Amino acid sequence: MPETGRLLSLWIQPLIGVLLFVACLSIQWEGAAIKPVLAPVLMWLFLFQLLVPGMAGIALHAMNVPLIWRLPILFALASAPLTGSPNMVSMLSASPQHALAALILGTVVLPLTVFPMLLTLTDLSPEFSILSTSLRLSITIGAALTAAYFVRKWVLPKPTDPIKHVRETAVLNLVSAVLLATLVIGLMSGFHAPGVTPKTLLAMLAFACVLNVVMHVIGVWYGRFTMAKSLRYALPVETAGVITGNRNMALLFTALPLSVLEPHLLFLACYQIPMYLTPVVAGYFYRRGRVSA
Repeated sequence: MPETGRLLSLWIQPLIGVLLFVACLSIQWEGAAIKPVLAPVLMWLFLFQLLVPGMAGIALHAMNVPLIWRLPILFALASAPLTGSPNMVSMLSASPQHALAALILGTVVLPLTVFPMLLTLTDLSPEFSILSTSLRLSITIGAALTAAYFVRKWVLPKPTDPIKHVRETAVLNLVSAVLLATLVIGLMSGFHAPGVTPKTLLAMLAFACVLNVVMHVIGVWYGRFTMAKSLRYALPVETAGVITGNRNMALLFTALPLSVLEPHLLFLACYQIPMYLTPVVAGYFYRRGRVSA
């Protein structure tokens, strides 16, 4: 397994691009209905994908927080919502409409919103370049969206028969699961990196879980506050928590040179655990938030 993980780690970046392509194929574009939820989603993007990461980058840099901790925090804050966010929100018995809109818009504008945070990484590797990082992101996202559009239009049109639609969805989910499992094995190469001990592994796992929980709590608080005040940009509690806490960091990391990415494979692998446990572990927490709101 360690050898397999090391081999697959070389393919992490292409795998993430293919995963994004499959996710774009799976999105119910005709049901996205972005316009009715545009105001709350844009407000969330401005606050949580643009403003907060930039301010956090300035603060953490001023406090001389080591890069091994600072980079994961900033990438968690600056990344677009996880591609599985709408499904997670649905599993929490809430409407996925806002989450789907946040996923689409957040991914599309990511190369722009990530700029302020990247500007604070002045002490990163000499191989790192803000412009090349943003360009790689744009190419990856643009290629996945364009390829999915043409495949849907010319090769694999959306089936009109409900039975065929269910079958296609099941196949795409299976393909996504296989790709995700392959990606996780590649990320697990970080478990066998030089210097990684059981103590290091537990510390990184604890760090990933605490970071994920804190981001969820901030999102839930934001959702409860905006819903309680009946603001025009109010977000449902479940949506606000899930899209704030569960981010597609892997997509952002793919834009980095491999030498910069490798030291953070362990964190990426650890962060998958709290993210994908959200529907299982957080159900009671979100139900309480919804009732209190």
